[in-house]
Amino acid sequence: MLRETPLHAQQAQQRATNILNAVVEGATDAIYLKDAAGHYLMINSAGAAVMGRLPEQVIGKTVQEMFNAETAQQLIADDARVLEHGTIETVENNIQSPRGSRIFQSVKAPWRNSAGEVIGTIGISRDVTELREAQMVLARQAALLDLSPDALIVRNMDGNIIFWSRGASQLYGWTAHEALGHTTH
Repeated sequence: MLRETPLHAQQAQQRATNILNAVVEGATDAIYLKDAAGHYLMINSAGAAVMGRLPEQVIGKTVQEMFNAETAQQLIADDARVLEHGTIETVENNIQSPRGSRIFQSVKAPWRNSAGEVIGTIGISRDVTELREAQMVLARQAALLDLSPDALIVRNMDGNIIFWSRGASQLYGWTAHEALGHTTH
């Protein structure tokens, strides 16, 4: 029977740490850990890049030191809710970055100590700017289509109605609310 030595345990711990670091650094999303006072204890390169910095330039700093006052106020309020309620939250914030104004969707979770007490926040933030812009373009296009007096019906690949124009409502007598989600033949 093999006995695990302290050296084997240390090597296993180092391997686990290396794997976790590879995952965190390989992510294109910002991943960070803050204490209850809002100091960054850990941040990956993608997260630091949002601020135009390197991780070592962010560690130990607060959001007030890294962002403008308006953005810092939003982020502090988000963290305060997570700290107070001890629950996971998904939020969206407009952040000023070196690339200009960006929209980030963040999942923030409580960081707990071994006694279960909330001692900080864990966050993962994704830049959803292009997605939100594409959604706005689609909404504008749908609004323009709806102005047409013609009956316009859009179906997805499964045949379910995903757009029903006013012209279709006038022609067929169904409101968009009644038609959406139904299958056409």
